[in-house]
Amino acid sequence: MHLTVSELARSVAYYRRAVGLELLDQGGGRASLGAGGRELLVLVEEAGARPAVGHTGLYHFALLVPLRTDLARWLAHAARDRLPLSGLSDHFVSEAI
Repeated sequence: MHLTVSELARSVAYYRRAVGLELLDQGGGRASLGAGGRELLVLVEEAGARPAVGHTGLYHFALLVPLRTDLARWLAHAARDRLPLSGLSDHFVSEAI
């Protein structure tokens, strides 16, 4: 997934700290983040970027973790760092935070 961001450094810091993604590559106004060496997210900086008028913007995106214990480990990280959470759900075939 590619996202346009107004402040690359701030966005990279967020996805590394809060979500736990690894910085794979950065330069030229863009950063590649992922897990296990696999790219999952590309941030492209556009200084002064503002939300598009008349659009709701990004609601969410999902990252699938291999095991339920991995999800529990991430939840422990979120609790330890006091990350605000919303939208927790059990879809009966998968669980989401």
